[in-house]
Amino acid sequence: MKEPYKVRFIRDEKVPIEFSEKYAIFSMMARFMLLIALLSSLGLASCQNPVLNSPPPTTGSIAGRVVDSVTGSDIKDATVTLDDPDAIPGLTNDAGSYAIARVKPGLHTVRIFKDSYTDETGKKVFLKDLYLPVSIIAEVKAGAITVAGVGLKPTTGVIKGKVKREIRESDPASGDLITREAEVSKATISVSLSETDQPIYTVLSSSESGDDKGTYVIRYIREGTYTVSAAKPGFFIIKKPQVSVKAGESVAVDFLFK
Repeated sequence: MKEPYKVRFIRDEKVPIEFSEKYAIFSMMARFMLLIALLSSLGLASCQNPVLNSPPPTTGSIAGRVVDSVTGSDIKDATVTLDDPDAIPGLTNDAGSYAIARVKPGLHTVRIFKDSYTDETGKKVFLKDLYLPVSIIAEVKAGAITVAGVGLKPTTGVIKGKVKREIRESDPASGDLITREAEVSKATISVSLSETDQPIYTVLSSSESGDDKGTYVIRYIREGTYTVSAAKPGFFIIKKPQVSVKAGESVAVDFLFK
């Protein structure tokens, strides 16, 4: 009879421990089952990983850019709303961009409008429908970004110009009397309705040096006919009536104090 194969593990030189072949086979099977259990546990863990097995998206997003349709400039702080009650309204940033997330899939009406601006002092002024509101239809798909940009048509115009004064002095070379013009800073420019003298817009001409000195700009003026006046201590008030302002246009009104 063939002698059984023996496996010897030496724990101590004086005390040997021997296992027969059947116990060696049992040990190998135990290791194999342990390996199977380990692989199974790893597979189960990967199935439970939320990153690898996240559910498909159920909502989408709407994003775009809002600009002035006349000048092409970006419109800041325009309000963007959706007909989805769960969607949070958005505001355009300095670049005229906006984004609204978690929008239900389907056709949506996007309404974009602007009704406020910041005046020369930094105060926020509200003016209903500063630009004509725009409503557009956008289709939103789950997991996708729908681009919905638009150009808003302004409802207001601009009055701008420069204030100067006339100076008479003698020519150093010839001694003759000559006339020249100089920019006037901090002159008060007022805009009032033609039917009344009550100012509705007031600014000061610039005191900056260079080409900007004596200039002024009055924005967000409703369409209509106005009287524009300039005042400066030591000079007579100058009034220019019948100044017509149209939406999206700039009107130049200059003044010369004598």
